[in-house]
Amino acid sequence: MDSLKQDGAVVALAVRRGVRALTPFVVAWNDAVKISSQSQLKGVQPANVLAVNAVEMLVSLDDFLGEKVLASLPMEVTSAKGPDLSTLAPGGIDDLVTSFRSMVAEASVKRVGRRNSPLRAVP
Repeated sequence: MDSLKQDGAVVALAVRRGVRALTPFVVAWNDAVKISSQSQLKGVQPANVLAVNAVEMLVSLDDFLGEKVLASLPMEVTSAKGPDLSTLAPGGIDDLVTSFRSMVAEASVKRVGRRNSPLRAVP
């Protein structure tokens, strides 16, 4: 039984890290949906309406993993660090979205600068 819990801890940590790796994409998707017009959203299939609240769903899934799954497993046998075990959005969803937007923008400016520095210059 202990071996099963230890294996479960490793798998649960991998799932949580995977969920968190999706965060920038989910934030970008959420932003794209928010700027869509009502007529553009009218054509969205009912199953895809859930994507409108994608960030909230991701945070809820992450909270579930932390509170219900990871808390009941022996995480000390994994490579989990403090951030792996802490809440994804301690300051709320708005703070999470803002921080990911700034990280993505900063990374994009750096990447453009490496490829073509004149494009990075702001008049």
